[in-house]
Amino acid sequence: MKLSEYVKIYRKKHGLSLRQMAVLCDCSHQYLSKLENEEITAPTAKTLANLAKGMGITLHELLTAVDDMDIYYDASLFTKDECPAKAVSEEESALLNAYTDADDRTRKMVRMLLGIEQ
Repeated sequence: MKLSEYVKIYRKKHGLSLRQMAVLCDCSHQYLSKLENEEITAPTAKTLANLAKGMGITLHELLTAVDDMDIYYDASLFTKDECPAKAVSEEESALLNAYTDADDRTRKMVRMLLGIEQ
């Protein structure tokens, strides 16, 4: 299932309007509409985290529940080898470098904070 379908199904299953869902997910209703209609196909990691939080699930659960998010799942692990082939901002690049340079314990803690690992 695509992210667009997952969000729309969740919203309708819970009887939420676009505006109500947008409040839960800390984004605009216009953004959600575009996401559901596949006008937005590459949401940021922050947006994905907000969507997951708004739906009451972890980012890890969201990324594994949808078929078109494999690329984001890899990026959420912050490894250079698995980072999607796209231009990243200086801030994202700094995070990738910091994660890569960290020790195993720190990397595990980051994954736990992101809800990727228990």
